[in-house]
Amino acid sequence: CKVLSKANVIIDRNTWIKHATDAEDTGAPKTCAAILHATLKVGVEDIDRKRTWVDDAVSCEKSGHIAAARAIFSYTLATFPTEEWIWIKYVALERSQGDPTNVQNVLTEAVSNCPESEVLWLMAAKETWLAGNVPGARGIIQQAFQAGHSSERMWLAAAKLEWENEEFSRAGAVLSKARERASTAKVWMKSALLERELGNYDKEENLVIEALAIFPEFDKLWMMAGQCAERKNEIATARKRYLNGLEKCPHSTPMWMLAAHLEEKYSSVVKARSVLEMSRLKNPRNATLWLQAVRFEERNNEHDLALSLLSKGLQECPHSGELWAEQIFMVPKPEQSAKSKDALTNCDNDAHVILAIAKLFWRNRKSKLAKKWFERAVTVNPDFGDAWGTYYKFLTSRKKSKEALGELVNRCQKADPHHGDTWCKVSKRTENSRKAAKDLIEKVAKEIEFEV
Repeated sequence: CKVLSKANVIIDRNTWIKHATDAEDTGAPKTCAAILHATLKVGVEDIDRKRTWVDDAVSCEKSGHIAAARAIFSYTLATFPTEEWIWIKYVALERSQGDPTNVQNVLTEAVSNCPESEVLWLMAAKETWLAGNVPGARGIIQQAFQAGHSSERMWLAAAKLEWENEEFSRAGAVLSKARERASTAKVWMKSALLERELGNYDKEENLVIEALAIFPEFDKLWMMAGQCAERKNEIATARKRYLNGLEKCPHSTPMWMLAAHLEEKYSSVVKARSVLEMSRLKNPRNATLWLQAVRFEERNNEHDLALSLLSKGLQECPHSGELWAEQIFMVPKPEQSAKSKDALTNCDNDAHVILAIAKLFWRNRKSKLAKKWFERAVTVNPDFGDAWGTYYKFLTSRKKSKEALGELVNRCQKADPHHGDTWCKVSKRTENSRKAAKDLIEKVAKEIEFEV
C-alpha cells in the first residue's frame, strides 16, 4: 500500500475490501485478512475509524464474507480493545455461524479486555452454559463477582444457572445472599417463586410478606400475596391484599384482573363488574381492561352489554388490535368480513387482527389463505405466543406432516414468545415455569379455544 502511494497509484478502500473478499471467494482467507489488516486505515479519519470499520464488517457479513468480517473485527478490536459494543457485534457474528467454541473464545477475550463490562460477563456465562458446560458457567459468574459485579442481574443470572439445572439448594443459597447484597424487589420475587416451585408455600408467603414491607409499590408481590391466600382458600385475606395492592399500584392492569376474577369466582357478578368499572376509571384508554370487561359480560351471558362495552372501548381505544379482533367474532357471521376490513383499516399490522382473520379463513375452509395469514401473524409479531399456538393447532387439524410441525416448533423456539393470553396462562403455571417455547407450543395449542 505504501509502495503504491509513493508511485502515485491510489486505490480507494472499497477496492481493497473488494480484493480481500475476492481472495476469500477463492479460498484464501489468510490473504483476505492480510489485505484488510494492511489497508483498513486507507482514507479513514481517526475519529471515524470505529464506526467505519464496524460498518465494513457488517457489510461483509451481509454479503456472506465471514472471513473478511472476522478479520475486520479482529483488527478493530486490536486497535480498540475496550469497546464493549464492538465486542458484542463480534459475538453476534460468531453466534450466527453456529460454532459455540468460537463464540466462547471471543467472549473470553472480551471479558479479559473489558472486565468492567457486566453485559459481557453475563453473555460469557450464558454461552458457556448453553454449550453444556455448567461448571464453566458457574466459574465465569464467580470471576465476575470477583471483578466487582454484584448487581441484581448478576445475582439473578447466578440463581438461574442453578435453578435451570435443578440445583435447587444452590439456587436458594444464591438468592439468600442476593437478598443481603443486592436487595431488590425482583430478587425477593424470584426467591418466593423458587419456594413456590418447590411446593414450600409457607416459605413463599413469608418471603412475599417480608418483601412487601420493603417494596410496597411492586405490584407483582401484591399479586403473589393474594394468590398465596387464594391457594389456602382464605378469600377475605386475598381480597384485602389485592385491594391494598391496588391502593399502592392503581395502574397495575394484571392486579385489577386478578381482583375482578376473585369476585367473579367467589363472590358475585355484581362485585366483579364493579371492580372492572373502577379499573377503567383509574386507567382510561386501557384496551386490555376494556377487553376483560367485554369477555366478562360474555361469560355471564350478557351479550348485548358486551357489545355495548366493546363499542365504547373502540371509541376510547380506536387503534387497539385486541378490541378489533374481538369484535370480528362477536358480530353475526354475515358481518365478519366487513368487520375484518374495518379492523385492517385501523390496525393494519396488528398481530391480533391478523390472527383473527387467519382464524376466519380457517373457519370458512379457506386453508391456503388461512396459512398465509397465520404466517403473517407470526412474522409481524414473533413474540405473540397465541399466534404460534393457534398456527400449530391449524396445522395439526390439517394433518400436516411431523416435518412441517417440527419446522414450526423450531421457528417458535427461535422466536421465544412471551405474550398472549393463553401463552402466558400456560407458561406461568408452576409445572411449566422452566419449559422452553418448543415444549409449550403444543400445550398452548390444546388450550386455544376455537371452533371451526
